[in-house]
Amino acid sequence: MYLFYTYVLVFITFLLISTVNSSIVHSKRNVKEKIFDEDQCKEVKVICNSLNDTDDLSVLECLLSLNNPSRVSLSEECQHTVWEHTRRLLENENVNGLLLPVCQDNFKKINCDVKNNGNYFKCILNNMDNIQVKDCRQLILRLEGVAFTDFSWISKFLEHCTEDINALKCGRIDSQSFSQIKTLTCLQNNIFNIKDKCEKEILHLSRLQSDNIKLDSELYLDCGKDHMRYCSQFFAGSGRVFSCLMLQMHENRTKLETKCLQHLLRRQKLIAQDFMVSRGLLRACKEDIKKVHCQKPIAEEKTVRLAQILLCLENAAKNGTKIDTNCKDEIFNHRRMLMEDYRLSPEIVNSCKIEISEFCNGIEAGGKTIHCLMKHTLRKTGNHLNIQIQDKCMRALEDLVKETDVGENWSVDPVLHEACSPIVKVACRGLQGGDAKIMSCLLDKLGTDFMTEDCETALIQIQYFVARDFRLDPQLYRECKRDARKYCHVDDNIQEGPSYSHEVLPCLYRHAYLPQGDMKLEKTCLQQIRRVMRQRAINVDLQPEIEEACLNDLGSLCTDKLKRGEEMQCLQSNLDELEENCQDAVKYFTEIEAQHIDLNPYITKYCSRVIEDFCKVNTDDDEGNIMDCLIKNKNIPQVKSNHACFASIEHFQIISLKDYRFSYKFKVACKTHAIRLCSHARSKTEVVACLSENLLNATLHDIQCLKNKMDQQRLTPNCKNKLKERFQMYKNALEVAPYRMFEICFNRL
Repeated sequence: MYLFYTYVLVFITFLLISTVNSSIVHSKRNVKEKIFDEDQCKEVKVICNSLNDTDDLSVLECLLSLNNPSRVSLSEECQHTVWEHTRRLLENENVNGLLLPVCQDNFKKINCDVKNNGNYFKCILNNMDNIQVKDCRQLILRLEGVAFTDFSWISKFLEHCTEDINALKCGRIDSQSFSQIKTLTCLQNNIFNIKDKCEKEILHLSRLQSDNIKLDSELYLDCGKDHMRYCSQFFAGSGRVFSCLMLQMHENRTKLETKCLQHLLRRQKLIAQDFMVSRGLLRACKEDIKKVHCQKPIAEEKTVRLAQILLCLENAAKNGTKIDTNCKDEIFNHRRMLMEDYRLSPEIVNSCKIEISEFCNGIEAGGKTIHCLMKHTLRKTGNHLNIQIQDKCMRALEDLVKETDVGENWSVDPVLHEACSPIVKVACRGLQGGDAKIMSCLLDKLGTDFMTEDCETALIQIQYFVARDFRLDPQLYRECKRDARKYCHVDDNIQEGPSYSHEVLPCLYRHAYLPQGDMKLEKTCLQQIRRVMRQRAINVDLQPEIEEACLNDLGSLCTDKLKRGEEMQCLQSNLDELEENCQDAVKYFTEIEAQHIDLNPYITKYCSRVIEDFCKVNTDDDEGNIMDCLIKNKNIPQVKSNHACFASIEHFQIISLKDYRFSYKFKVACKTHAIRLCSHARSKTEVVACLSENLLNATLHDIQCLKNKMDQQRLTPNCKNKLKERFQMYKNALEVAPYRMFEICFNRL
C-alpha cells in the first residue's frame, strides 16, 4: 500500500496524455476549434471576457483561475465540452504542434516519441531537467497546469474510455481542478452501459477506491456526516467504511443523507459487476473462494460478477462444504443488497424496462419494484387471468431469486421480511432464518388465522420461483439430490437451465407416490417430497407442472376462481373439458390427493376436527383411509353441521366418479380387474357398472362349471366389497348411476 501511494504522489503532479487511435479520436459531435466558439459554453465568454487571446489554453487557464462557485455553475453540457477540448489539446500530435515551435532544439535531446500512446507528454515532463529554453519550459508548465491531473497513474483510462465518455456526455471539471473524479463518477453511474475495455479500467480504479474512501472524493464529502455518525470506529483508508455505511443502509436507509445513498447505490452497482470492489466480501471469503475454486471456470476474465461468486459459494455450502462464519455473513449482506434494489441487476434493468415503466414506475426502494414485477408474473393481476411479463423478464427474475437464494433465508428479502415479521414472531418462534426453516413454517401457516394478506402475497411471489427449481429449497435439495441423480438422470455438472429444474420435481413425485418395483425414494427424501407437495397444494401457481399445462384452461374456465384452492377445484370439476395435457396433469394430482388427503387444502382446513374425532388416522400414514372415513361419517350431525367440511367431502365424491383411480381404496382393490375386463370404461361409474355386470354374468351362467373362465373373471373379495361400497354411495343419492343392472348386482353381491 505504501508503494501504491508513493506511485500516486509521484505521478499526481504529472499530466495524462492519451493519444487515441484515429478511429476513436472524436465523438460524433462536431467539436469546434475553440471553446469560445461552442454554443454549449456561451457563459464562458462572459466569465472570461477580459482575455486577449481566446485559444483553448488561455480559456482553460481562465477557468482554472476562477473561484470555485463560478466553475461549478457551468452547465454539465458545457463541462463536457470543456472536457472534450482539454482532451483534444492533450493529444500527442496537438501537444507536439503546440510545443515544437519553441522547444524544437530541446526535443532533439530528450528523445520522446510522439507515437507513444498516452506517454508522450509524460516523457516530456520526466525530462524537464534537460529542457533549458525558458519559453519552452513556461509553455510546458502552462499546459501542465490545465491538464487532467489525477489519473496519470491509470495510463489506459482515457485511451479506453474516451468513446464512452463522449457517448454518455460524462466529461466533467470539478470545483478545484480539471480532475477526472467526476468523469469517473459519471461512468460508474453508467457502468451497465459502457464497453468492455472501459469497464475494466473503471472497475480496476473502483477496486483501488474501495481501499480508501478518500479516493472516492464525492462519496467521502457527501457521506462525511454519516461516516462520523455511524461508522466513526473505522478510519478512512481502513477499507471498512464502505461496508459499514452499506450495513447502515440495509438496516434503515432513511437515516442516511440522500446524496450519500446515491453514492452507495453507485458503489453497489460496481460491486454487482465485480465482486472484488467489495473489500468486505473479498476479505471475509478469500480463502473459501480459493477452497471451492469459484474463479476457476472464469479464470481468463479479469472481473467476476458478484452473482457468480454468490452462486458458487451457495452451491458449495449446499453440497456440504463448510464456509467461514464471517464469509456467510458477507454472503447474506450481499444477497440482501441485490434483493433491495433492482437497479443492481443489469439483466432486470435491461430485460424488464418495459414492465417497470408500465407497471412499477417510481417504487424502487426496498425491493418493491422486484415484488411488483413478481406480482405481474403471476397470472392473477386483478380480477382476470393475464400474463403480462415477457419471457426475458421472467428469466431475469428467476436468475435473481437463484443468485440471492431467497428460498433459503427469508430475511434476504426486505419486502417479505417486513410483511411476515409479525407472523414469524408469533407462529415461528425459536426457528432460525437459514435452511428455509422460516420459509417452511410460513408455508404451513397459509390458510390459518396466523397468516395475513400482505405476508401471503409476498410469500407466494417468492415461492412461485422457488417451486420451479428444486435446488432452491435447501431441505428438499439436500435430502433428494441422491435420488434425483439415481432416478431422474440429474447430472452433477448441470447448474443452469429451466428445463433441467422443471423436470426434477415431477420425476421425484412419480417415484414418491407411484413407485415401480424397487425404485423407491429414500425415507428422508420421501418426507421432504410430501412436505413440499402439501405446502404447495394450496395454490396452482406453486405447482408448475399443473400451472404450465393448464394455462389456457385456467384462463377460459376458471377466471372467477381467485380464492385459495379454488382453481384446483375448478379444474377438477371441469375435468372432461380440459385440454389433454392439462387433463393428464390434473388426473395425476387428483389420484395422489385421493391417497393423501393432506394435499386437499379444503379437507385439511375444514374437516380437521372431524378427522381428529372420528378417523384416528395419522396423516403421515394415510393411504386413502381418511377419505373413506370422512365419506362413511358424512351424514352424522357433527359433519352435516359443518357445512364447509360437508361440501368439501361431497365435492371429492363427485370428482371421484369421473375416474376410478380417484378412489384410492377402490383403485387398489379393483385396478387389475378394471384393466383386464373394462378397458373401454372411462369414468368410475362406467368401471363400477362394468365390473358389476361381469360379476352378474358370471353368477347367472353358473360360472363354477367353467373353471378356466372363472379364473379369468372372478373378482377378489376385496374388490367385491369396494363395489358394494360404491353402489351404496350411489344409492345414497350422491349421483344416481344410469345402469338398472346395479340394483340386481347389489343384491347378488
